[in-house]
Amino acid sequence: MYPYNPQSAELKEEKGVIAAQNDASMADNEDINRILYLLTTAVNAKEKAAQKYSGILDNIDNAKDRETVRSIYLEELRGKKLLEQIKSEIEDAHSMEYTEDTSGPEIVKDETFPPEATHPLSAAFNGMITAEIESARFFRDLASVMEPYYDDYTNTVLSIMNDDQNHAILDTMLYTQNMFSEQNN
Repeated sequence: MYPYNPQSAELKEEKGVIAAQNDASMADNEDINRILYLLTTAVNAKEKAAQKYSGILDNIDNAKDRETVRSIYLEELRGKKLLEQIKSEIEDAHSMEYTEDTSGPEIVKDETFPPEATHPLSAAFNGMITAEIESARFFRDLASVMEPYYDDYTNTVLSIMNDDQNHAILDTMLYTQNMFSEQNN
């Protein structure tokens, strides 16, 4: 588990998940709306990724692979919860609520190889490799947008980005393992 919030327990209780102590007062409504839009997109992307990993879990027989995917799934849910808390704290601080619906980015995969009909797990992991890399890029960009106003939130967003980078590596490992085992069947 990554240390999403390096603050002490007392400070967490006093100020919420992560207290924004930067120049949030300098942000205008357009900046806040942009950040809230990006956070809404991020929350929805985490939900989609968690759903995808949940579906993959249903098809895994190997206990070690199953535990790896389960840990990724739980990290996706934890990231979603942290992002929801950050969004809520920003909304509360600015007495505004972001209600626009955004479905988040689509999880896409290379449709040419491996074919899903004959290689269901490796095809799923192949799609998640790209999705996690794109997600890590998104969180890097989100952190840079938030940094001038919410520096303390930036550390949490960058930790989520690190999780996604790790997920891409694990997905690559699982893709390779399953590709070889599916070829042998």
